[in-house]
Amino acid sequence: MRDEAFNKNDIDGSFFREALSKIGHYRNVKHFVLAYDCIRFFVRENIILKKIYTAREYKADYFVCQMAHGDTDVMLGLSGNIEAMLYLAGCVAEEQFDVINEDAYDAMCEFVNLANGKYAAFLEEEGMDMDVVVPMCCENCQITANGNFCILTLLVNGKELDIISVVDLIPYMT
Repeated sequence: MRDEAFNKNDIDGSFFREALSKIGHYRNVKHFVLAYDCIRFFVRENIILKKIYTAREYKADYFVCQMAHGDTDVMLGLSGNIEAMLYLAGCVAEEQFDVINEDAYDAMCEFVNLANGKYAAFLEEEGMDMDVVVPMCCENCQITANGNFCILTLLVNGKELDIISVVDLIPYMT
């Protein structure tokens, strides 16, 4: 059942273990585990794991991401419902945001930097050389890759937040 959605309703055991057995993509799932740990650190409550699925493209009204290059290519991105993104940004910055502005983007960039940095460190422990680049933001963009990448959908404070993991592929943004 590779390249199909894994939904929370499918769970028999651990969410991430079950997702791995259904969609494969070990490195992406490990990326999600580290990102989820970072979200739990900042948000602490009101987080529900919803689904993991694969895609070749993703449209985003608001997108924050960071790439790492070296022995492989990696990108971690955030998108989804604007309220979920603002809630996460507020938890990271310890202030409330009502609109996506420079400060909200900075907080979300700080989050992806932390989560992606943890993943790059994991890869380096596995013997890979990685260089993490500066996070970036874009609006109304489409993300594609030269193969399937993975998307983890969470409910954060009741709204959908997508974490995009592109590992071992080259992502493109237009």
